[in-house]
Amino acid sequence: RLARSLAAQAALAIAAARAHSEQGQRLEELTVLGDISQRLSEVATLSEVLVSAIDGAMRITGAEAGVVWRRGSDRLYTLAASLGLNADAVAAFPPNARSSYSNEMHRTGRPVVVADLVGDARVSPQSVVTGLRAMLGVPLRSEGHMYGSLWVLHPTPGHFSERHVRQVHVVAAHAGAALARAQAFEEATRLSITDELTGFFNARYLNARLKEELARAQRYGHELALVIIDSDALKRVNDQLGHEAGNGHLRDLARAIRKQVRATDIVARYGGDEFVILQPESGLDAARATAERIRDAASVTLAGIATSVSIGVAAYPAVGDGEALLREADRALGEAKLRGKNTVVVAEARSA
Repeated sequence: RLARSLAAQAALAIAAARAHSEQGQRLEELTVLGDISQRLSEVATLSEVLVSAIDGAMRITGAEAGVVWRRGSDRLYTLAASLGLNADAVAAFPPNARSSYSNEMHRTGRPVVVADLVGDARVSPQSVVTGLRAMLGVPLRSEGHMYGSLWVLHPTPGHFSERHVRQVHVVAAHAGAALARAQAFEEATRLSITDELTGFFNARYLNARLKEELARAQRYGHELALVIIDSDALKRVNDQLGHEAGNGHLRDLARAIRKQVRATDIVARYGGDEFVILQPESGLDAARATAERIRDAASVTLAGIATSVSIGVAAYPAVGDGEALLREADRALGEAKLRGKNTVVVAEARSA
């Protein structure tokens, strides 16, 4: 009787201890999820949201690496963010095969748990090379639309449980809300600094960047070139073909300019038919070459109307005071107009 009594008390003690342990784990889980939710509510940019989502999913599951694959309108995946992995190596193996787990998840909308990646032909060889064996993925949605997939990885086969699936689902839900907010913020920011017709930056952004680039050029002793382009034909196109054709002419001109500039150049629509190119670490010769390529590319015929551009070029420190850069380029543009248009004029260097 004593033994049975002791056994019964031991069983109760074990059950109470197990319940206490589970309660403690649940409390810890809620605390961690609360921290993750708080963090996701504070970040503003898209990259911050994605990294925070991966970090949160890794933290709640004990994973050692994580990635987010973004699914584009072309149905192809690109690496959006990663932690604990070589991003370049991972990006080289996007899950674009029809049989990939990411595509399976997109078709079914259900999470995917892979107990062991070794020998699995549907996963990137990079994950196995890094010693990661188990993988868990959940859909990542933003405002009801599939953004992509969130994955976490662990070196121990069979590490991820149904509990982990539920936890990462919660993280993904919070991340989706933060993602929608970040996308809206970035779109609003983009619209505030870009020209709707051409997609180039607007004058407000150009003026701010001009100040920044001038300060950088002065600090480090670099050159800074500025090119102003003005359509010679916009008024004639508007008068003879209408304003919609004029808008088309400006879009065509923007495409011609885009093809002739460097990725590091800052291009803005500065006025109705004026475009400005800011070329950091470029002098007069390089800017003149860019201007001539644009002038040549812009010399086309539109519905019987010959179109061309006039261009003014100036560079710091050749023009002296950096504040004179825009003024001297504009003066050179005026001279190009006086010379009969369809020409490039370079502002004269000022003597020291």
